[in-house]
Formats: sequence, C-alpha cells, structure tokens
Amino acid sequence: MNKKGLRVRTLIGCVTLAIPCFAGAGVPDSSLVGDVAALAHFCGGLEPDGREGAEKFLRELTQEFGAATSSAEYRDAYEKMSAALNKLNRPTAYELCSITPPRNGKLHGPTDR
Repeated sequence: MNKKGLRVRTLIGCVTLAIPCFAGAGVPDSSLVGDVAALAHFCGGLEPDGREGAEKFLRELTQEFGAATSSAEYRDAYEKMSAALNKLNRPTAYELCSITPPRNGKLHGPTDR
C-alpha cells in the first residue's frame, strides 16, 4: 500500500466505521454530523491523495444522514467548524489530521517520521 495518505485514509476509515453506530443509536445530532463532515473535508484537503477518500466519506455521510445534513444546525456547525479549522497553521493541521508534514514537497507515511 502506498504510504501517501495512509493517515487520512485511516481517519476517514475510522469515522466511516462509526457511521453504523450513529445509525443504530437513532438520528444523531445534526451539529455533530456537521462537525464530522467539516473535519473530513478539511483533513481530506491537506493532501491530494486524501481528497478522493474524503469525498467518498462525505457522500456516504449524506446518504446515511440525509435529514441531518440538510438542516440549519448541520450547516451552522459545518461553517463554524470549517472557520475554526481554517485558522490553524499547517503543522497543527497536519497533527490534528495525523498526517506527517511534507518534506521537500512530498508527504511521508508514519514510518518516515
């Protein structure tokens, strides 16, 4: 497996595995779904290989929680979380998303730290 994007795919995979848990517990809080969506979108945008996984995750999130994702609470939480995440400096963003910062323009996997 290519090490590029391993951590983003791991993060998105873990959150994807949590979706059935949300579904089993009933309809989740719309603002929580908005926060998770903003985080996935932000982390997926940090590296080119992460975008595809983030987009897939967001499609699945919308399919699973369509009602929650169309609410005003969802949009408000998504916008607030996105605004907060966009204020982070790059090293903090990489740490939050568990991505090793790029060296010489290339991203490295977890074993290259």
